[in-house]
Amino acid sequence: MDINKLSQKMYENIPFGGSLFTIDKIGLRMDRKNIILENYKMWKSNNYITILIFGEYVHINIHSEFMPFEKNNAFRCLCAIFLLCSNSVFTSYFSLKLILMFNKLSLLMLFNKSYYGFFLSLFFDIVEIEWATDFLDIYPFSFIDTNNNNPKSFKKYRNTFYSKDGKKTLRTVEKNGKIMKEVKGVQKSFVDIYDKGIKIGSERKITRMEIRQQGKHKKDLSFELINDCTEKVFDKILPIVKKQINKVVGKDILQLNEHWNDNPPEQYKRLFIE
Repeated sequence: MDINKLSQKMYENIPFGGSLFTIDKIGLRMDRKNIILENYKMWKSNNYITILIFGEYVHINIHSEFMPFEKNNAFRCLCAIFLLCSNSVFTSYFSLKLILMFNKLSLLMLFNKSYYGFFLSLFFDIVEIEWATDFLDIYPFSFIDTNNNNPKSFKKYRNTFYSKDGKKTLRTVEKNGKIMKEVKGVQKSFVDIYDKGIKIGSERKITRMEIRQQGKHKKDLSFELINDCTEKVFDKILPIVKKQINKVVGKDILQLNEHWNDNPPEQYKRLFIE
């Protein structure tokens, strides 16, 4: 199914003025030496699973459209890894290690789901979780509705609002006898807000607020943490995310409009109100 149609299908049963909360992305990291470079290229722009190379590391991003109705997030990651394995993205040696370890632990996984995360931790690091709250049909924040380009704590680029903590780190390198600057690392903005409806071609207004635990915000992420349904993962990480929100943007800037103030999404209420 086309990725945009699948995304639209996720909102079919949500009533007017409703909301949806998801883990939009889980990012895993592994050594670059374990992939076959010519076989990974088709996954650079895949909308379900994307693979990016940063120096000696590979980032595998598992998006919410991959197995969207599977509750356990660690199991979704495990399935994504074996999909890549079956498509010869990994070297034969690394694939063999995955298969042998899976066979060793498979019986334990049947009776104890914590082994999903344990298996992944043997081969990968978790480097990002991206939380998404979708507000349907009615704009949630006044600075979007009034097209204010400069809300406090945010900057606007094209049609997306970004918290101002995002930045790129550069380093000086020599290439072909020339001194050049290249990107050493990227700290993504902790919060961004944009019109998801336009992105997926939906007739509904869908305002998405993303919270991205990555870079300096990724501490306390673990496979044990994600080895559960999205709501329970959020329960575990909530105290940390609340502190990060207060530090980066504060609570006051993201005050809801009247409709949403009377009917706030549960996760928003716990982050910004309680």
